[in-house]
Amino acid sequence: MESLIHIQKTFEKVVYIDKRINNREFEDCVFKNCDFSNSNFNSNTFLDCEFIDCNLSMTSLAGTSLKNVTFKNCKLLGIAFNECDDFYFKYILKIVFWIMLFFRIKKCLKPSSSILLCAK
Repeated sequence: MESLIHIQKTFEKVVYIDKRINNREFEDCVFKNCDFSNSNFNSNTFLDCEFIDCNLSMTSLAGTSLKNVTFKNCKLLGIAFNECDDFYFKYILKIVFWIMLFFRIKKCLKPSSSILLCAK
């Protein structure tokens, strides 16, 4: 993940606990069974990406753009999505949402699933 731009890549079983990954662009990438807990992902862009069975607990996303991102069976504890530059979740399936911070949320919608989707 040292490159600045990643397009159509699959990252599998990557363990980046307590690491910094900043100012990167990820487009049409898949992250499978990765552990990014307690990491700093500030000022990145994720476009059309998918996270599957990943741990992103306590990951900092300040200034990060999450556009058309899918989370499947991920652990997202303590993430302050309100610090993101922009976000739009395509799908959120089977996620642990404990202690997620959604401050200053203006618009919410509830799809047929029991998960609440919100946007600034």
